Amino acid sequence: MRKWLTLLWLLLGVGVVIYHFNGGRDQVQRERAYVEYRNIVELERGDKPDWKQIVELYDKLAVSLPAGEDLRVRREVRLAKCRAMLEALQIRSAVDQLQVLLDETSDAYGELDSLTQAVRATMGRAQFMAGWVLQQIGAPDQKYQRHYDRSRQIFRYLAEHDDEAAYKRYQRRIGRSIDEVENAD
Repeated sequence: MRKWLTLLWLLLGVGVVIYHFNGGRDQVQRERAYVEYRNIVELERGDKPDWKQIVELYDKLAVSLPAGEDLRVRREVRLAKCRAMLEALQIRSAVDQLQVLLDETSDAYGELDSLTQAVRATMGRAQFMAGWVLQQIGAPDQKYQRHYDRSRQIFRYLAEHDDEAAYKRYQRRIGRSIDEVENAD
């Protein structure tokens, strides 16, 4: 009996060392973050979600992820946060963050990756919402039409293209057309 207790005591130390050096803490953080994510999703699906609170919860979720977490997971959390920001009508900051996220995902994963496409689709939705809001408050046609055009072009690109070279040509064309409109003001 004494041998077994001694062996158990020694193995307990081995278990602690393995837990400490084998990513045990990171896994615990990951599991807690997943529980937080599930709670946020439940709040989003509720009858009357508080979108500002949900945006704050996504910020907390991003902080609670382990330091060595995969960048793709972090970018997916940022995309979910941007979607919540659109629901909270924080359109300008959502568009700014989506543009940064779109640049990051297209550089890291390519134009045809599912995450890049999801970010681009969210950007199209954000541009449409920006145009609609500007139109509702009585902004000049040129102001809101620019957002509608950008949204239309994004969704057209998503529907028609499936190669990266086409996207680069599309970006150059859009940049020129936006510059022409801004110079006409």
